[in-house]
Amino acid sequence: ALADKYIQSKMKKLFLIFLVAIVLRFLYFPNNIYFGFDQARDAFASQGVANGDIKLVGPPTSTPGLFHGPLYYYLFAPVYKLFLGNPMGISAVLRIVNALGVFLVFYIAYFMFNRKSAFIASFLYAISFEQTQFAIYINHPSLGVISVLLFYLGLAMLIFQRKPKGWFILALGLGLSLQFEFVLIILLPILMAFLLIFFKKISKPSLFQVIICSGIVLFFVSSFLLAELKFHNNSLPLIFNVANSQSIISPLTNFLSILNRFFQDNILYIPTPTYLIFYFLLFLWLSRKKKIPQVIFVTLWILGGILPYIHNSNTLPLYYHAMGVSVGLLVLISYFLSKRPFLIILILISNLYLIQKFNSQGSLPS
Repeated sequence: ALADKYIQSKMKKLFLIFLVAIVLRFLYFPNNIYFGFDQARDAFASQGVANGDIKLVGPPTSTPGLFHGPLYYYLFAPVYKLFLGNPMGISAVLRIVNALGVFLVFYIAYFMFNRKSAFIASFLYAISFEQTQFAIYINHPSLGVISVLLFYLGLAMLIFQRKPKGWFILALGLGLSLQFEFVLIILLPILMAFLLIFFKKISKPSLFQVIICSGIVLFFVSSFLLAELKFHNNSLPLIFNVANSQSIISPLTNFLSILNRFFQDNILYIPTPTYLIFYFLLFLWLSRKKKIPQVIFVTLWILGGILPYIHNSNTLPLYYHAMGVSVGLLVLISYFLSKRPFLIILILISNLYLIQKFNSQGSLPS
């Protein structure tokens, strides 16, 4: 009975954090809904699906001939139908879905560190300005945040807890990610890097698990295979062309710009090179605390998420390519804050400042 009461009290605390996330994501709703060309195009396609129109390809990517997966058309379709095409409905749903990430972040941090760190990480996710921006953005990257978190939750279960169920969650997160955002194909080499580096730590899959997980991923990529057969898109050469394209912008400039954004939009809004000192001291402190596996885990998480920006020739790198990437930073700093919880108030003030400054205007340029 005492154990049950303890679990219930902890779940109440987590649910309160979820409510904080909901409140912050619904601030200025519905006045901060942005419904532009992309949103109208996808709404039209989704309503077509609701009326029986079968879609094998999703919206176009920035590369001519490449398309995202069509799954989110099918997820949006019943919402648009229920709300008679009113974008307020889909905007509300996306804000709630993003807030659900509180629970995924809790378990990632719990498996990597401890329960106290997990509560702090979930709270940081709830108040994150960057995550509120993803939540109010009516487009597929909003869903990509959750699928990426599922991917890393599966990895955390496998590496830090040796739980075989992690393979199924990883496969689900990978499959959904490939559907929601084409750039998340980067998760495939990231997965290979994790398997190589943490080979001795990972719970090895059984033949049954390999078959089921392969089936899950194959199910989600089947739309791409069917589209290739029907439309002869020849997407594979296009993928290699994108990967080998050269940027006119310094890769180092983009790399540092994204690291700075992660720091300012999630930790402290200080427009100086302070972020470099922050990363160095955080990683050094964790290394001295013998949290090397956790540091490596989050380093791969962050660096893998930044890779799509290295060849980006835009002087203002796309905000919404880094779905769920900065959450790794929130998980990592949660352990540090568990030793110095008074610093959380500074992070709260910084994020609330950015939320009230920008979220009333809608989502930032993508």
